[in-house]
Amino acid sequence: MSGEMRVWGIHTMDDNLFLHNSVIAIGWEEMGNLSSIPNDREAFKSKYIAVYPDAKKGSVSTCAGMLLRFAYEMQTGDYVVFPSKIDRKINIGVIESPYYYKDNAHHYKNQRKVKWLKHLPRNIFPQGALYEVGSALTLFTVKNYPEEFLGALDNTPVIRGISGSELVELVLKYYDNLDEKYRKIIPLQRVYIPALNVE
Repeated sequence: MSGEMRVWGIHTMDDNLFLHNSVIAIGWEEMGNLSSIPNDREAFKSKYIAVYPDAKKGSVSTCAGMLLRFAYEMQTGDYVVFPSKIDRKINIGVIESPYYYKDNAHHYKNQRKVKWLKHLPRNIFPQGALYEVGSALTLFTVKNYPEEFLGALDNTPVIRGISGSELVELVLKYYDNLDEKYRKIIPLQRVYIPALNVE
């Protein structure tokens, strides 16, 4: 069944925790159990300000947003991309649990279980892609079939980014084959222009 697949980029200072314990985690332990905060951005911002009263105004919204996404917006079955600092690999996995707070953890108490699927060399990724997946907690939305995405991981050693001009070319080339709902999102009409110097 087709659907919207979500892929999260996340990074950490503790590669061993992620890779050896098969988890992803996020800091700010002083915030406590995030599930005790309502699923609301303003509630997270208020809690963050109360816990970190000296935080810069610009960082409050950013950090509160990351915490909200980790606790509530991530879902079991979403994919995660994690660039390791130890072995320079790009690790791709699937989230296997809801958010939970591990009180007895030394640090990174906010966690989710993950199953790692692939560990790919960093040098096969474009620099722009590395920047995106290394930017804190980032969500990429992929409109595709989950089975096709897993197939690409199994059969294609390179995941490549494309430029805007390449995207336009692909849309124009395959526009007639797009599902009707996508043609409504990008309404295009074929226009014929007289050709010059035609013999």
